[in-house]
Amino acid sequence: MASRQKLLQLLQSKSEAVFDAIINNYGSFFSLMIIPLYVLATSVLFRKSTHNMAERATVITFLFGHLMIFQAILNLISAVFHPFYESKYLVMGGEIAIIFMLSLRFFKASIIDSIWKSIIIAAFVFMSMQYILVGTQTFLPIILWRIYHPLFNSLIYKI
Repeated sequence: MASRQKLLQLLQSKSEAVFDAIINNYGSFFSLMIIPLYVLATSVLFRKSTHNMAERATVITFLFGHLMIFQAILNLISAVFHPFYESKYLVMGGEIAIIFMLSLRFFKASIIDSIWKSIIIAAFVFMSMQYILVGTQTFLPIILWRIYHPLFNSLIYKI
C-alpha cells in the first residue's frame, strides 16, 4: 500500500513537471486560445453587428498585436527601471482598453454599452482561460496514468 502511494505521488510530480514544461514550451498556444474566445464573446454580445466572425478575428488579432508591441516596450523599460510597473496589471488594463475601443469604434456601441460589455468580455475570457489551464492540469495526470499504468503495474509486482 505504501508503494502504491509512493507511485501515485511520483505520478503527480511527473504530471506537474509535464504541465510546467507545456506552459513553458507551448504557452503561446494558450495565448492563441484568447482570439477565438474573444470572437465568441463578441458574437454573443454584439449579435446585431454587420461584421462576420472572420472580420472580428482579424480586428482582434490586429489589436492584440499592438498590445504585444506595448508589452515588449514595457519589458524593455522594466529592464532598466525594475520597480516601474506591475506588468500583468498594465497588460490586463491594455486588454480591457482594446476591448473597449473595439466595442466603441468597430461595433459602434455607446460608451456605457462599451464599458459594461468590455468588462463582461474580459471576465469571460479570463475565466475561460483559467478553466482551460485547470482542465489541462486535471487531464494531464489521467493521460499520464494511461501511459505509465502498465509500467507502474510491472514495478509494483517487482517490489
